[in-house]
Amino acid sequence: MMSTHTSHSSVQAREDVSFLSPQEISAVQNEKLVKQFELVEQYHSFYKARSQKLGIKLSSLTLSNLDDFPATSKTDLAENFDSFRLELPDEFSDPIWDISYTSGSTSTPIPIYQTSRDFRTILLTQRRMAEIRGMNSEDRILNLYPLTQYPHGAWTRANHAAATLGAYVACGMSGSSDGEFGATRSLSEVAQLAARIEATVFWGVPSYVKKVLDQIEKESLTIPKLRMIAVSGEACSSQMKSSLIELAARIGADVQISNSLGASELQCGLVECKDGAGFHNPAPELFYFSVLDHAGREVNEDTFGTLAVTHLDRRGTTLIKYLLGDQVRLTRSACPECGRAGGRIIAHQGRAGTLIKIRGQLVDRAVLERCVSEFPGVIDFMILVSKENPLDGLSEDLINIEVATKDSERSDQFASALATEVKKKINVTPIITLVEIGNLHVENVSIKTTKFRDER
Repeated sequence: MMSTHTSHSSVQAREDVSFLSPQEISAVQNEKLVKQFELVEQYHSFYKARSQKLGIKLSSLTLSNLDDFPATSKTDLAENFDSFRLELPDEFSDPIWDISYTSGSTSTPIPIYQTSRDFRTILLTQRRMAEIRGMNSEDRILNLYPLTQYPHGAWTRANHAAATLGAYVACGMSGSSDGEFGATRSLSEVAQLAARIEATVFWGVPSYVKKVLDQIEKESLTIPKLRMIAVSGEACSSQMKSSLIELAARIGADVQISNSLGASELQCGLVECKDGAGFHNPAPELFYFSVLDHAGREVNEDTFGTLAVTHLDRRGTTLIKYLLGDQVRLTRSACPECGRAGGRIIAHQGRAGTLIKIRGQLVDRAVLERCVSEFPGVIDFMILVSKENPLDGLSEDLINIEVATKDSERSDQFASALATEVKKKINVTPIITLVEIGNLHVENVSIKTTKFRDER
């Protein structure tokens, strides 16, 4: 069995463009870009109009002069999403396969269209991601993403990854309770499912995986075959990784944490082959990643900037120099751990757009959420920002943090300690409300909108 698996992996490696040299990968990407832009120039409403307005012929662009074309903002996509689909003639015979949505964390969720051809490229990227992470066909994957109001790539693509690997997958089916249909499961039911299938991989949002691990321990269950926790959807700091590893050890599991950097506009994520090795582009023949300055021009590899993606083989929602918002450094050199090239993020400083004003203070939501999630004893939480008097827009801002704790810790001392820690991080004192885990004001609209709500 072991020799068969090794042979299969080596075949996949030979097919993986990432194992070419950086120069060879660049040549492949240039060839793909030229063909893609020929289609975009004819059939993409938004870029056709933009290029004509600027007097730029898209089919004349290559990687070397891509700086001549302006970046695409999230606002561009949000306001014109139907104009970002390639409107191909019937002879292409490439119908819409499915539609997923962006997270909706800053606006109404935006539809991302996939054609039949696109779906097959998604299967390719999902297989590559799984292989980079170290998953294989013998794994038993528990998909712990929630069932959300809008179709979201995280829940759907985890199942597709298992399909293309030939691995077993079960879905936790968490999410807001729907008594009418009974599709979702309680936390206890998810914990029991995890033990029953003897999962080897948990795949989900770190904060929810943390809740599942805690529930498994509460029910005196063990999952000794669990070997990997694959996370995305939220930042997973070193403290969160340590917490997940410690919780897993309590249920008899020795796990590695596989982090990723995903985006709905990609329908996949950049993943690590080893903790700290950087986030790898899983398919250089499909995506060209660049790091841009404020003028939309590519920066040197040793400089931080805004991560952008250009689709190189796409038929549905198609993007050129689309600003994902992450502040990163990127290298095109081969990874010293696995040998893959094609664009690897080696440093990450967070995502733009997480700053808000509360009581006159500029607060980074990401810092606030991380502070609460990593506080010892916190299992889940919800941050609510409101006005002291909802009818008076000039009244004082309030931060109310609802917290569900390990072993239902309800002491004033715990609440005071957490409030003090939050004040240190953001210079604003919150109200801490300790609640039962089932009473949190959580909305499963997407995988990213359950931790913070601004009601002002």
